[in-house]
Amino acid sequence: LAARKKAGKTALLGTISTALNDAGHRHGFMTLEVTPLEIEMRHAARRLRTSPINVMRGVKAGQPVKGSMIANLAPNTVNATFYSQKPGASLDQVVRFALACQRRHQCTGIIVDYWQLITGKGNAETEEWHLRRVAQALADLSRRLGMWILTAVQLNQEGNSRGGEGIKLACDAYLSMHREPGQLGAYLELEECRYAPVGSLGSDLVPGLILQPNGPYFEEA
Repeated sequence: LAARKKAGKTALLGTISTALNDAGHRHGFMTLEVTPLEIEMRHAARRLRTSPINVMRGVKAGQPVKGSMIANLAPNTVNATFYSQKPGASLDQVVRFALACQRRHQCTGIIVDYWQLITGKGNAETEEWHLRRVAQALADLSRRLGMWILTAVQLNQEGNSRGGEGIKLACDAYLSMHREPGQLGAYLELEECRYAPVGSLGSDLVPGLILQPNGPYFEEA
């Protein structure tokens, strides 16, 4: 899942994770930047129909957000998401997380936020070669374990994946999300796919996704 910085990659990953969780699909979520607490605060804000800032400040539409309101969400929320916060995680740590998710929690897949933050570049490696190696290792891991792996990719100003095309070569499906700064509308473009024809959900003129501020989260337009 590729997008420019601050376009909403983590918000869309969180939206996907929420849908998987609510449907009871057990999955792992490895955060290399945003903390699990921040992601869960977004989920709580979405369910309370307010913003995460209001949850932090304890207000909701001018009314207090009591701790009991958040606590009351827990019994009615499916718990099928297993987090790991690993800033600066190496490829080996990602592999161990995937193994733990499958063996301990019977997860069907993992989300990694995001590809370019996986460390372990050798002294003789370029950044592009390192990321190409990581992308192929994730693809091999997915096949070996029979798990899906969803990761975000940061795009440069030219719209190409920062760090080279290795992720496009390794992945089964490559989607780019287009959203202009300050705009709520966005659309997804399926650029590469082994199993389905390429296409788009929305366009520049007609958004396919809308960023909802309560959360924030994306929903279909």
